[in-house]
Formats: sequence, C-alpha cells, structure tokens
Amino acid sequence: HTLNEAFDNLLSKEDGALRLKAKIKNLVTTTRRFKARVEKRILDEEQRLQTTEDMNKYRLYGDLIINNIYLIKKGDSIAKCIDYESGNTISIDLDIRLSPSNNAKAYYSKYNKLKRTKDFLSKKIEEDRSLFEYISSIENELQNVNNDTNVSPIEQELISIGALNVSK
Repeated sequence: HTLNEAFDNLLSKEDGALRLKAKIKNLVTTTRRFKARVEKRILDEEQRLQTTEDMNKYRLYGDLIINNIYLIKKGDSIAKCIDYESGNTISIDLDIRLSPSNNAKAYYSKYNKLKRTKDFLSKKIEEDRSLFEYISSIENELQNVNNDTNVSPIEQELISIGALNVSK
C-alpha cells in the first residue's frame, strides 16, 4: 500500500514538473510573440511620425497666403510668395475652387492635423517603448524560472498587459 503511494507521488511530481516546463515554454513563446508585435508597432509608429516632419511647411504656407492675400485671386492655381524667414520666393499650390483665405485655412488644418498626429504618435511611441522594456524584463524573468518557481504572477502580468488571453 505505501509502495503504491510512493510511486503515485513520484509520478505526480514528474507530471507536475512536465506541466510546469510546458507552461513556461508556452509563456516564453507568448512573450516573444507579443514583444515582436510591440516592436513592429513601434517601427510603424516611427514611420508614421516621419510623415509629420513637413508640418511646419504647411503652417508657413498658410501664413504666406494670409500675408499676401491681396495678391492672390480666387481661381489662381499657384501663389508666388516671398518667404519672410529665408527671403526666397516660394510657389504654393492652391486649390482653384477655393478662395485665398480658404486655401490658407486648408493649409492650417493640414498643419494642425499633422501636429495632433505628431503629439499622439510621440506619446504612443513612448508608451510602447516602456511596454517593450517591460516585456523584455518579463522575458528575462522567464529565462531564470526553475521548477520551484510559481509562474502564476508572471501569467497574471502577461494577462494584464494583453499578451495572454484568459482561458475559460
């Protein structure tokens, strides 16, 4: 009777160790996948952020149109204005359907949209970089897990950051 209990106990410990090993492997895989997704998201956001670099050009175009509004007529396709910052003559494309003031508004709204996008993406990239660092620390923690370690707290962290779905 006690020999059977000892045998069952041994099998139970081996089974538990195998299950833990499989669980750790699953957590490592999940963490790596999530880390790769966050890294890709950061790269995409940085690429989108680069599209906002010309935003000040649109503000300048709006300013120049307003400053030279008396020289521009509705139906003009181009406004030639002297840039007050550089002294160079700039050709600004105009929408022939719009009045000069509405062309200026269009450039200002393009500037404002890019400015909002830049602010949003800058904040998002910062958050995602912090998340990436956090995921890296979880990944390192998983590398140092041994058979005595309780992985439930790590699982809970992965669930809380959206890397792991709660199984029902």
